[in-house]
Amino acid sequence: AVNAPVKSLEEVIAFNKEDMQNRAPYGQDHLTASQETDVSKDDSAKQVEAYVKGISGSLNALFDKYNVDVIIANDQSGIAPLAQSYAPAGWPAMVIPAGYAEDGQPTPFGFVARPYQEAKMLGVAFVVDQLLSARKAPNLDATIQMLDEKLGDKK
Repeated sequence: AVNAPVKSLEEVIAFNKEDMQNRAPYGQDHLTASQETDVSKDDSAKQVEAYVKGISGSLNALFDKYNVDVIIANDQSGIAPLAQSYAPAGWPAMVIPAGYAEDGQPTPFGFVARPYQEAKMLGVAFVVDQLLSARKAPNLDATIQMLDEKLGDKK
């Protein structure tokens, strides 16, 4: 964007380095590796196109094989096993809480639909959400207190 505060990947990396703890707490290895690549824009575009075509074909085959409109993933990783495939290919997905772990973290119940089938996915997710009734309203006071404690004098 014309008014963006950074104009290149190099500037993003430099910006993050100014405050790694807050801007890139898990590191920025992918960014620096991308900066150092010698793949041309055309080659990259071709690779992305081939990847999206392959993944979309695999996902379509899965949906067709089981004759379903929505895939439901109910495990500890939610839709994480599919995340490396559906997201870059542009397939819609969402997660609702299925319950909560002992530490209070929500356990996910994920949904993936074909492109442009968000309405079906939302309908299925709504019904499952109503049946599970697992969602808890967030405790905003506790969240604000936790942030105050973590940020301390950084505010």
